[in-house]
Order: sequence, then structure tokens, then C-alpha cells
Amino acid sequence: PEPTQEDFATKKFISAYGGSTTYDVFVSDEQTWPNQLSLLLNNEAVIVNRGVPGYTTVENLTQTLFYDQVSGLTPSCALYYEGWNDSQGAYMPNLDPGYANSHLPGQIGALEVGKEGRFSPLMTILRSLTVFGPPASSVAASDSPTTPGDGPDPQLEEILRRNVESIITINNSRGTKSIFIGQVLNSAALTSDSSDGWIPFVRDKDLIAMVTRLNSVMKAEATHSGAVYIDAQQSQFVSSDFVDEGHFSPAGSQKLAKKIAPVISQSCLEVN
Repeated sequence: PEPTQEDFATKKFISAYGGSTTYDVFVSDEQTWPNQLSLLLNNEAVIVNRGVPGYTTVENLTQTLFYDQVSGLTPSCALYYEGWNDSQGAYMPNLDPGYANSHLPGQIGALEVGKEGRFSPLMTILRSLTVFGPPASSVAASDSPTTPGDGPDPQLEEILRRNVESIITINNSRGTKSIFIGQVLNSAALTSDSSDGWIPFVRDKDLIAMVTRLNSVMKAEATHSGAVYIDAQQSQFVSSDFVDEGHFSPAGSQKLAKKIAPVISQSCLEVN
């Protein structure tokens, strides 16, 4: 159910940002990890799910800056589950700092915000169930690598670090505590030497290492800027926790909620 004014008046307001893994596309509203987290917190918090499929730290920064309020209220805590979608820009030689030449063009088709080629609602649902697979990222040919890259990408890491720093600075100015959660993926589904259309220049088998590096950057910046970082512990997640490379099954959503609940409770509910 939608939170009521009474809920906002009597409970802590927490926002949860991220992409499709925060929106939690393959589970019901009740089974999403933000809702499971709310239950684990004994419904002492209103957790508003602000996840949108495909969103990166760029869009989450925009949300934080311009659209953080709900019913005129500013959240006391903001959660960010990040990493996978930012990897879309990996190894792009001239990566735009707002991902405008890599990630952003693909969002037009992925979210069907354009008039041309729009699917019916039924086709949208079928595509989300991977019948047709994810839409390919629209990358200018002149900017595209010819083969997948390997190892760290300092350019991408610096963009992510700057986005995280900006998010924390904005939240601090409003009295909102920033909490970053390291992304976890399905290692059993990421063994191929090839790359997919969503993360075009990172081999499947290298994706967890890439996201782990981005998590490390996020952790370092959070620690430096006085925010909170939660290690969701990649090694503790198994194939049955996912329905594909990284989207949770009901069991995975519940596992993530249980892992982060103690820190969220201490950081957002207890009086310091």
C-alpha cells in the first residue's frame, strides 16, 4: 500500500535508489528488498522505492538533487544499490561524464520514452521476462571499442567516485544520511568469454571483478565523506538467489534485506 500522511508523521522516511535491482523487477511489490527491509525494521520506517530499470549513479544523482522529497518531506536516510548499470560505460575511450554517449541513448528504448518503436504493454512485460533479451546499448560507432576491455577502468571509476561524492554532499546539506550498498551478481551465470548487449565491453566472466572494483571506489568515497557503506558479501549469494545475471529471486531479495537490516536499523532508526 501507498504510505499515508500518518505513516510519514510517525515513522522514519527512507528512500531506496538504484536500477532494476532496486525496483526488483522479477518479484512482487511485497517481495522487493526495500519492502522486505521495511518488515525487518518492524515497520518503523517508510521505505520508498525510487529504483528505475537502467538507472545509474548519474540518474540517482539527478533524483537526489531534484526529486528527493515525497509529500514535501526529505528522507532521513537514502540507500543506494549501485554498480552494475554504471559498468555499461566501461572502456569507452571518450566516456561522457553523464554517460550521454553510452548509457543514456539506450534508456530511450529500454524505458520506451520515445514515440517510435514503442511496444504494447504485453510486449513490454514479455521483454522484461527476457523473451527478447535486453535492448542493446546505443553507442556511437566512432566511440566504440572493437573488443571487450580488461582490468580497471580509471576513467569510469573516477566518474562513479565523483557521482557518489556529489550525492553525499547534497544529502549532507539536507540532513539526509547516505548509505551505499555494494552490488552483488550471480557468479554461476557469468562465466562466458563474450559480453552481452547491456554491458557491451565487459566479458561476462569479468563483470563481477568490474563491479567489485566499482564497489571499492564507492566504499572508499563513502568512508572518506562520512557516509555509510554496506558490503552485501558477494560470496554469500548463490544461483538460486537470482533469476538471471543479477536480478533477485524472492529468496535473494530477502537475503539482501536481512544482510543490510542491522546497519540500516543502527544508522537510520537509532538516535545517535
